[in-house]
Amino acid sequence: MSTAARYPHDRFRNTQVSDDSFWGRWRTVAREVTLPVQLKMLRDTGRYDAFNLKPIDYYKTPYTVWPVPDWLFWESDVAKWVEGTCYFLHTHPNKELRGHVDYLVDLIEAAQQKDGYLNIHFVVNEPDKRWSNLRDLHELYNGGHLIEAALAHHQLTGSEQFLNVMLRFVHYCASVFGPAEQGKKPGYPGHPEIELALLRLYDRTGDQTSYDLARFFINERGSDGGKYYVDEQAARGEHPQLAPAMMPKKGSYWYMQAHALIKDQKTIEGHSVRAGYLLTAVADLVEMQQKGKGGEETQDLLVALYRLWNNMVTEKMYITGGTGSIKQWEGFSDIGYFLPQATDEGGCYAETCSAISVFMVAERMLALKLDGTVADVAERALYNASVTAGMSADGHSFTYVNQLASSQADFCERHSWFQCACCPPNVLRSLGIIGGFLWSPVGQSGDIAIHQYFDGEIEHGDTKVKITTKYPWNGKVVIDVTGSKTVHVRIPGWASEKYTVSPQPATKLADGYIALSQGSTTLSLPLEPRLVASHPYTGQDTLTLLYGPLVYCLEDVDNAWESNHFKDLCLSADLDLSSLKMEHRDKEGVTFIHAPTAGYHLQQLQVVTAAPPSQGSNGHAKSAQGSVVSLGMNDVASKRSYEELEGQGKDLIFVPYYYRANRRKEGVQMRTSLRRKV
Repeated sequence: MSTAARYPHDRFRNTQVSDDSFWGRWRTVAREVTLPVQLKMLRDTGRYDAFNLKPIDYYKTPYTVWPVPDWLFWESDVAKWVEGTCYFLHTHPNKELRGHVDYLVDLIEAAQQKDGYLNIHFVVNEPDKRWSNLRDLHELYNGGHLIEAALAHHQLTGSEQFLNVMLRFVHYCASVFGPAEQGKKPGYPGHPEIELALLRLYDRTGDQTSYDLARFFINERGSDGGKYYVDEQAARGEHPQLAPAMMPKKGSYWYMQAHALIKDQKTIEGHSVRAGYLLTAVADLVEMQQKGKGGEETQDLLVALYRLWNNMVTEKMYITGGTGSIKQWEGFSDIGYFLPQATDEGGCYAETCSAISVFMVAERMLALKLDGTVADVAERALYNASVTAGMSADGHSFTYVNQLASSQADFCERHSWFQCACCPPNVLRSLGIIGGFLWSPVGQSGDIAIHQYFDGEIEHGDTKVKITTKYPWNGKVVIDVTGSKTVHVRIPGWASEKYTVSPQPATKLADGYIALSQGSTTLSLPLEPRLVASHPYTGQDTLTLLYGPLVYCLEDVDNAWESNHFKDLCLSADLDLSSLKMEHRDKEGVTFIHAPTAGYHLQQLQVVTAAPPSQGSNGHAKSAQGSVVSLGMNDVASKRSYEELEGQGKDLIFVPYYYRANRRKEGVQMRTSLRRKV
């Protein structure tokens, strides 16, 4: 049933990304280094063999975060690795890796229970408690990732072995979950993911049960303000005031977007990855319904999708495209524009998976309607907060959290693995199909839309597109079109005033895209440094350096004089950007930016401090001298004082934000947005 180019998971096969290009190098590293590195981690940590359903000592260890067992997500870690490996095996067959995939698929098939149930923790450790805690224990989330792995396996091998395992699981789930009047549990997953997987499964197989279950989960979510979770907690015999560690208090069902029906949610809230996966599924359901499935909820969901997306982008997104400022629930603040850069400034989380979910939502929204502003957000997340930020350039280490500044509590670092290891294999599978995120078909017209620039080729129907570029390091993009269809090319919002096209297209820029027909076109984008000011509602008066789609930051690796995480370093809004020097360094061809005499340290203000009285010789108390005050309270706003004199500022070396903690992977001092010099 599936159309060949509906999802990026299909389109990547019609996309050739040049090996020596920006995205080609990332894919090569992922294939040659990261695949075996992550396989070793799966084996070393017990995940690889966990589907044999044998009890191990690790299952007896206390939970780090109640009530979630530390091994609860192992199915999803394995599933994402299998999925990513299958994508890379399309173009680079590898007998050894294929053997590991086959072994794991056989193990998963053998682990499935007779009724179709599939889960490691509950089968091994709590066989009588399956489905007892949808809120926290993620049986359905794990199932969703296994479905996506099965789709990738089917696509690679043509075998229906894994696909049939997951279809049995879905049909079993459909016998358990559904309307209460049908005698089923009216529940929905605490962590959305299976919804988007079910819709893809329906698209591939035409299995109506998969579609119906996805639709039920989406439309039931938040019914009665999360009453299902209240009822299941009571059924477990837990105190009604008890709340999991991730939630600030009982009843905080906004944490998993279950505080209201999706169509009634006014702002985006809670765990940011869950929100992103949920909106991806909502957008996909809307598109399916618009194209023939129908549904009375379509318009309400469409309006909610754009409302929540716009709220996220305008009030709850970092300049990198990252989302989530609160560590406790790994997600959005309930206060708009609350976007601190570091732990000691109030928080900053920006999980790698969350940024991946941002461009996943954007991809589905672009299937509904071409909109350059949506593709702009996807570009920012792609280059700064997700796959490039979340994995080191050498493919060996990863980030879970992507703070915009370091602090004494949290230095900027990369790690080989995590206890909750969702991010590393998510980066892997995303890079496996990255070509499919860079373009898409336009409706049923046969036209092509290029959302992101890359060096390579696209084939769709009778149309072939060859793209030649060194983007993002160079703004020249040559696009050669062969075939009868129109190719729509996005012009980034940051370039919309200065770009040039030769020859000029017949139509003007519309919705952020220009339309090209057969022939060769040269697009020139103004790749030059620019400063972006923080929104005044953030309460921060900062400036951030950008170069094309890339956000830049400072590291003490290049600015060794720094010892306070660049907290008191200021940058002038009047900085002569023409004085900045582009320097190409390192084997990855990364562009560093040298800003001569651009940095100024704000002098610390001395404040009045009280001192305890000391005893005189006669036993009477006498006053002790307090600290010297250099600036009175009424004078604070009059003039700032800087350690560097005008014309004698610090030389600054900026690096792309994604490239931080690559040359030194621990103990790095770093900052993205700097105070504005006044």
